Amino acid sequence: MPAIPSNSSRPRACTVPVAIYSRVSTANQVGGRFDSCESQAAVCRDFIAQHAHDGWFEIACFSASAYSGGSMNRPGVRALMRQIEAGEIKIVLIFKFERVLRSTDEWGPFRSFLQQHGCRLVSPTEDLSDETPSDRLKNNLMMSVAEYERLNTAEKIRIKLNEPAKRGFWTGGKFRLATSTTKPSKASARIRPKRPPCVASSEWLQTSPRSPRSRTSSMTKASAPAPVFSIAAAAPSRTSVKNASAPTSCAG
Repeated sequence: MPAIPSNSSRPRACTVPVAIYSRVSTANQVGGRFDSCESQAAVCRDFIAQHAHDGWFEIACFSASAYSGGSMNRPGVRALMRQIEAGEIKIVLIFKFERVLRSTDEWGPFRSFLQQHGCRLVSPTEDLSDETPSDRLKNNLMMSVAEYERLNTAEKIRIKLNEPAKRGFWTGGKFRLATSTTKPSKASARIRPKRPPCVASSEWLQTSPRSPRSRTSSMTKASAPAPVFSIAAAAPSRTSVKNASAPTSCAG
């Protein structure tokens, strides 16, 4: 009867550490009960569970909230690359190819970085294999389309904001000092002709019609602190106390 091999001699399935990366571009997509980053991570975790028999397991999850894909200078990407350099990650799992990057200039160096450390990109919704020349061409075209969408969207938003600004309409942000809205229903602003009570600058001193002395005195009165009463000032001096205690001579 042949001997039954022990458990130590049986081949064991190799483990594959997988890191999840998710990203959203705007702050409006952050927060809520189940935001975009959480949904991306959930899809990736389901994909890891399907490949558990291959030894896949989640080692880390990196998220970049309200970061543009035009640059790799993101905290989540820097932390991800540090772990890849340490050899702790073999697969970077992303929801879509555009979630990790939207720039053709930085895609080439990042792909070389992954190949240098024996790591690869995988997506549960797209084929990101990079083994054949056709696969490399496909990924390059997908990255070019992602960059075009980013630049085209930014151009349309910039034009849309510039046109109302040319016509004097408020397009967002904080109001400047000494400005006020004409009507709450309309997004327009105008310069206040009267000096605000909180502003006391040299420009107001130069444009005020009053004399310099009266302007300075009015500012002093407005900014003068409340009077402070001292107990020592109200106490009598030593000379007055001495004179009061000295006997007076009476002419008899």
